[in-house]
Amino acid sequence: MELGPEKLSLLVTEAYMDAHQKSLQAMKERMSDLAQSLEIPPGHSEGLE
Repeated sequence: MELGPEKLSLLVTEAYMDAHQKSLQAMKERMSDLAQSLEIPPGHSEGLE
């Protein structure tokens, strides 16, 4: 299967955007877990997200 440069560029961009969104979600979950383990009250951990 041969892809033209425009299609390949689109696929790479979509893959990057998907990976970036997954990375952001994982980071938010880790920061939330960290805030809970440090017993930071809800509402005080916005800077960690």
